[in-house]
Amino acid sequence: MAERRLSADPLWGKACLGYSVQARFDKESIERLAELQDRIAALPKLPRLHWTPPATMHVSLFSIVPVRWPDAGKSAVWRQLREKVRSEVASAKWPDRLAITFHELAVTETALVLFTRAQAAPIRQLRARLNAVAVAGGQPAQTFDRTHVTLARPSHDALVDAARIAEIERTPAAVDVGISAIITVKELTYPSLDLEVLD
Repeated sequence: MAERRLSADPLWGKACLGYSVQARFDKESIERLAELQDRIAALPKLPRLHWTPPATMHVSLFSIVPVRWPDAGKSAVWRQLREKVRSEVASAKWPDRLAITFHELAVTETALVLFTRAQAAPIRQLRARLNAVAVAGGQPAQTFDRTHVTLARPSHDALVDAARIAEIERTPAAVDVGISAIITVKELTYPSLDLEVLD
C-alpha cells in the first residue's frame, strides 16, 4: 500500500521573524475548530502532531515578509512596505460579519490543513492589493487559490500509509467561522505562538 512521507517542521516553537496580515476568529469559531481538532485527535494510529493552539489559529491573508526567508534584510523590507500595507489593510472593505466555511481536510507533507472551496471575495481582493504592494516593492508575487487554517503539523518525520491518511481526510470537517479582526503582525515564535500586533 502506498505511503505518504510526513516531515516535522524544524521551525515549530522556535524564534523567528516574519511580517504578515492575519484574519483572526471569534471565540465561538475557535471553539468549533478546537472541537474538530479533538475529533481528529481521537482517531486511532494518528501520526504524532504538534496541534495548533486554538487561540493562535488564523488565516494567513498575506505574508509580507515570510518567516522562511533568510533573516538578513527582513526588517528593511518591512520598513519599505509598511505604510502601504497599513493603508491597504485600513481601507479594505469588509462586511459587518465576514463568515468563511471550511469544507475539506487535507494531510500534506508538512501540515494538517482545513480548506475552503474558494476564497471569499473580501479576502481575494485584499490579497490582490497586498500582492501589488509587494511586487511594486520588488518582492516576488504570491499565488492563492483557496483559504486555509492549519490545525496541526507533524512533530516527527514519519511514513503514513494511504489508508490512514484517507481516514483522517474523511473526518467530517464542515466548519463555519467568523472573522473578528484583520491584524498586521510581527511573528516572533513560529507558528504565531508569540507575536506582536502592529499598528
